[in-house]
Amino acid sequence: MALMVLRTCQQVEGGLPADVTFRMYFNIILDFGIGLVPFLGDVADALFRANTRNAVILEKHLRKKGAAALKAQGQVIPAIDPSDPDEYDRQMNEQHGPPPEYTAGPTTRQSTAQQSRQVQVTQPRQARVPAEKQGGGRWFGFGGKSKQADVESGDMLPSNQSAPKNSNLHKNRPGY
Repeated sequence: MALMVLRTCQQVEGGLPADVTFRMYFNIILDFGIGLVPFLGDVADALFRANTRNAVILEKHLRKKGAAALKAQGQVIPAIDPSDPDEYDRQMNEQHGPPPEYTAGPTTRQSTAQQSRQVQVTQPRQARVPAEKQGGGRWFGFGGKSKQADVESGDMLPSNQSAPKNSNLHKNRPGY
């Protein structure tokens, strides 16, 4: 993958000078060598970041090349490079102020005791299973011709009762 990045970098107009190419190849070879060591090599490989180092080398080369092109055209080279990320951030802060601060949650927090007093949690009721639907006489509850009872549709109620038409099974739970 690093070689693909290097080949893409070499397509820069005018190509890359030999010293820039050599430093990029050196980073790739060093990254490959470090990666050969089991486990510790993977950790060191992640910390070395050859592609990031190569991007920095390419950026420095392109900045020098851009400054040389401006000088050749007779234009004034700015003292401050507006394409520098730190300079860009500084200019944005001057124009628009600092970026907003993001928080992960509300600024005031209640203690656990206060929260438990506010929310009443009810435990779900145990379903009543009629004796004929408990799977008696079958091996480990498998087989047989009776269908498994469905708690949500009301199959677990005794045969003389029926489930309310618009029952809300979760009406006592918070958040519903």
